[in-house]
Amino acid sequence: MPRHFKHTDKERGHALCHVQGSFKLEGLPVARPGEVLGLIGRNGIGKSTTLKLLAGILQPNFGHLDKPTHLQEILSLFPNKELRHYLNQILLGKLKVVMKPQHFKDMEGSTTAPNLRSLLGKYDSKMEEICHELELKELLDKPFRKLTHGQLQRVMIAAVASEEADVYIFDEPSCFLDVRERFIAARVIRNLLTRDNYVIVSDNDLSLLDYLSETIYCLHGKPGACGLLSRSYNARDGLHMFLTGFDSITSLRIRDDSLIFQFPHSPPRVTGSRFGFRKLSYGPMTRTVLGQNGTGKSTFIRMLISLGLPDQASVGRSMERTVRRLPNLEFHWSEGNLFASQVMKPLQIDQLMDRKVSSLSPGELQRVTIAVCLGRHAVVYLIDEPSAHLDADERVNVAIAIKRRMLSMTATAIVVEHDFMMATYLADQVILAERRVGSNFCFINSPCSLSEGMNKFLSQQLDIITCRQDPNDFILTPRINKLRSLSESEQKLSGQYYEERERPRFYFPAEIRLRF
Repeated sequence: MPRHFKHTDKERGHALCHVQGSFKLEGLPVARPGEVLGLIGRNGIGKSTTLKLLAGILQPNFGHLDKPTHLQEILSLFPNKELRHYLNQILLGKLKVVMKPQHFKDMEGSTTAPNLRSLLGKYDSKMEEICHELELKELLDKPFRKLTHGQLQRVMIAAVASEEADVYIFDEPSCFLDVRERFIAARVIRNLLTRDNYVIVSDNDLSLLDYLSETIYCLHGKPGACGLLSRSYNARDGLHMFLTGFDSITSLRIRDDSLIFQFPHSPPRVTGSRFGFRKLSYGPMTRTVLGQNGTGKSTFIRMLISLGLPDQASVGRSMERTVRRLPNLEFHWSEGNLFASQVMKPLQIDQLMDRKVSSLSPGELQRVTIAVCLGRHAVVYLIDEPSAHLDADERVNVAIAIKRRMLSMTATAIVVEHDFMMATYLADQVILAERRVGSNFCFINSPCSLSEGMNKFLSQQLDIITCRQDPNDFILTPRINKLRSLSESEQKLSGQYYEERERPRFYFPAEIRLRF
């Protein structure tokens, strides 16, 4: 364990904060009124445990499992004054806390209320405005058992946002939502913030946290064993630290690879044909398909398969096999070739080689399926929502693996994706899927450049957010402008919803920039 985690830290609180079973959490973030606190980290690293500690559901025990920890002892072990004040108010019950859990079955009242109207109780003007913004008015009297996962996610967000509380906590609000629904939900969450209350969000969508958060903490360590909390960062430096995988303040590397946004390749010329694809020249590039749910993106992928791309990477018939025995994986791993270093190691397939496919979690199964797909030799790879069920760290690794594989194989990937940060990194070209007003048909547009495609998508389909590449960041991170910020107003007035910038000629690490 790094030496700098052995002592107390004023930014993080006490080093050893909470022990639950064999899991240890080191450090606790400082929540401040009037600011949105964001948490980033892998699954199983302690994000939900941290949220429960901040909500007062769990109490810090500092490793003492045999006796309860008294309030005065808890407060004396946290050197940070703001954190000590917050915990004192929470543990004494002076702050009302409402929390959106990850799963609907954990939502208070979900088992007794038959529908959304019963769950919400009083339907006042505030609730009517929230339901209108989240597009839930038609679902008020619909039974919960007939709602989709995305609709249930919006129901939970509406139920929490309708409460009058001092602390609002949201655990993965973007799960099961498309890109438009994510930022509508983010706008609802952001509007809850006042000068006196607290808003805390944990999510795997980096662009969502960039849009919401003033302060970001990153949790890293060993999933299921220990979680280490970084110091506090503003949104820009927090995203930079997580994407580069290097904490420059403590000189600690949390990931082997860095995600650097490159300028896309020049798009090949489309000669025009059915779908605009049959006579399209293919090469080492990635085309990202963007659109809302229900605009035919997955149907489009299946149509491309029917046009002569029959090989599908499916592990459905191999559920009783071990991962090692899946097609291509055993050969690639035993040969120790480029595929093993480009794909299998970043996706951590080596840790799953001797497990049966039927025993894998959804996230592990997603990583294995992606590895099987990329392990085939092909000219075109069709990948539908590779970020589903993956945490933020795994999404970065998957994006890097897809990009590297396409370059080494001189192949083309067509990727359907809802994670805005991942889609921007992958895209050399953008394919827009849309349902036009007054029509029951969906349309797939011809590929266009990243700048043109993102501008059309953000202005015509979303009209919620604007995005710019950070000119002072060497990795050119796409930043989502804050709600009602000056940058957002300027870009909307100019019609540039997505603004590309040039990479800076000279780059200084974060600690040097802070000195000047």
